[in-house]
Amino acid sequence: MERLLRRIGDHWAARSLGAGAVSTSVDVLLLLGGVHLLRLGTVPAAALGAVVGSLVSFGLNKYLAFRDRTSPLLPQLGRFAATVLAGTRAHGALLWTLVDRLRAPLLGGKLLADLLVFACGNLWMMRLLVFPAGPRGSASQS
Repeated sequence: MERLLRRIGDHWAARSLGAGAVSTSVDVLLLLGGVHLLRLGTVPAAALGAVVGSLVSFGLNKYLAFRDRTSPLLPQLGRFAATVLAGTRAHGALLWTLVDRLRAPLLGGKLLADLLVFACGNLWMMRLLVFPAGPRGSASQS
């Protein structure tokens, strides 16, 4: 069992999903704080959480999940920003539909939108566009 867990932890997708769990925690705290403490609307609070959480995600993904210490930072950050912008727009529209239109609970709607937009779609955008796999056997490949 320990060997299986080690093999899972050595894969980029598992590490990236772990980074996503941390960044989602930051995101959710900002969403709930924005709505309940700052009295922001659902979409602005969700956008704030998504953007800050995404910055946390970039750092964790670059250095921990994809183990990329050699690629130039600014081009990656630009590609990452483009994927975050697209993801944030899709996330906001889905969250608005779920919470404001369909009256789903805020946290439940948020987590469902996160799962669909960030855990599924964004995971592959990170691998394909932001941190593409290097040559077979390189650190970023595993």
